[in-house]
Amino acid sequence: MTIKTIEINITGIVQGVGFRPFLFNLAKENNLNGYILNRGNAGVRLVLQGNIINLKKFVKQIKEKKPEISFIETIMQKEIHADINYDNLKIEKSEQGRGISLTLPPDIAICDKCLDDMRNLDLLKYYNYPFIACAMCGPRFTTVTELPYDRERSTMIEFPLCQNAEPESCIQEFSDFNKRRFHAQTFACSVCGPHYKLYNNKREIIETNSIDDILSETAKKINEGAIIAIKGIGGVHLVCLANNDDVIRKLRERKGERKYKPFAIMVPNLKIIENTLKISKKEREILKSFRRPIVLLERKKPNDHSVISKHVAPGLNNVGIMLPYSGIHYLLFDYIGEKPLIYTSGNKSYIPMAIDNKKIFEQLKELADVFLLHNRSIYQRADDSVLRIHNNKPKLIRRSRGYVPEYISLPYEVEIPGAIATGPLLSTTGAILRKNRIFPTQHIGNVSHLETYDFLKNAFSRFFRNHQNRSPFTGKVEWVYSQQFTCPPDRS
Repeated sequence: MTIKTIEINITGIVQGVGFRPFLFNLAKENNLNGYILNRGNAGVRLVLQGNIINLKKFVKQIKEKKPEISFIETIMQKEIHADINYDNLKIEKSEQGRGISLTLPPDIAICDKCLDDMRNLDLLKYYNYPFIACAMCGPRFTTVTELPYDRERSTMIEFPLCQNAEPESCIQEFSDFNKRRFHAQTFACSVCGPHYKLYNNKREIIETNSIDDILSETAKKINEGAIIAIKGIGGVHLVCLANNDDVIRKLRERKGERKYKPFAIMVPNLKIIENTLKISKKEREILKSFRRPIVLLERKKPNDHSVISKHVAPGLNNVGIMLPYSGIHYLLFDYIGEKPLIYTSGNKSYIPMAIDNKKIFEQLKELADVFLLHNRSIYQRADDSVLRIHNNKPKLIRRSRGYVPEYISLPYEVEIPGAIATGPLLSTTGAILRKNRIFPTQHIGNVSHLETYDFLKNAFSRFFRNHQNRSPFTGKVEWVYSQQFTCPPDRS
């Protein structure tokens, strides 16, 4: 059988989606040797050696079997004349490749398999552990500080993988190609990972002995009518009962300028709102997708407030609904039960969400009664995305978590090498143009406030960093003011 060596270069969203483990196991199945490596934002490269039939089969299967949350833009291959005979297959150390693309995916909702692990008493290190994740789910955009995508270039560098946990350490799972967490960069367990603590609004720790105690106390406070600040993946939420008029009025009074604007609702499942809100097949599909945006749903009866208070969206017939997307959400509902909760951005009106614990306390001390905060840093702030379905197509109102930093491809070539754009004033989003690709930032907000203007500058700076570790513009920058960007096609 003829033995060949080929080089394959793949571009698209191929980092942070379990792509290297997928390629590794697929190559093993086809008895191929060689190596696989990340090339920064230039994609993934493979050099593989084996018989020609298996090599062809492997290339064909990449698109057929790729991880659902990945996106392949191009696969380029060429035969090379290698002086070496590869006798094994390995994942090489990532290199600082550079390209015009951005290979990092958005933050991804917790997967069903991780949910099963989180509720499995036989897996004590994961049982009721809210930061559980794997190669196919968990935070990406909000935690990665630069490319290529590896743990040491994310906020998870603060939490080295454990080596002594029972029955299996995280470093063992990370190193075993048969495991779901093989080369998963942002997972952790209760032994090595971040943890939550509960505080009152004087920054004093509320003494608890376990995560179960923390969840039980948080649920109790919410059921008693408290407003809780909960730190999540890309920021902090203010959380309270969505079926209690008095609690919602209290939240509106504390928010100040938020007297009439609608609040988003999180529900543990769609069953509890099916008699109250209209849900189409497409809306259900988007709500359950790995993006988990807020979707605007219409009330079946305008005056039906049996499940959700009229004060949630006063004067409106639509309510913004989302499903849980991280471990802490599911665990909280386990203790609170099947009832809707307000999950609104934890910030003063028009000021970006605070993302470090000290500033969360400073900004929300007059708004929240109790603080449920973790000790993992948030590198990129990201609000929840908001959309509605029109003519069976998603129309994005606020493009952020679950979508950013994915790019939008233009249907034509662009003569200039790059540009930046921002606007409008009250609901600002920035964007970078690289050839025929637009990379919108996350939702920024009202830049008439200095704090929001700083947020916009930092968002641009970090997008530049993830493209080339510097601004891509060496000459004159072309500034464009745009009222809006076209919504990208939905890949969920």
